[in-house]
Amino acid sequence: MVGYMMAYFLVIALYVLVSLYFKWLLSWGGAEKIEGWLAGFLINFRATDWDAGQIRFYALLSWVAWTVFCVLLLLAG
Repeated sequence: MVGYMMAYFLVIALYVLVSLYFKWLLSWGGAEKIEGWLAGFLINFRATDWDAGQIRFYALLSWVAWTVFCVLLLLAG
């Protein structure tokens, strides 16, 4: 029982951290701040050529994927 509770806590904590990162990229100006080589470091090596709009689009799609993944993890447990 304790193992399941810890797993739920870890999934929720991870989702909160990931959500804050994607919220920063989408709404709080993070996409503009990481354009260039920093995007390649934080996202993907191919992201060095992306502009802020492309980074935001990646963040939106990734946030949706993380949401589905975490919901499935919580339902499976």
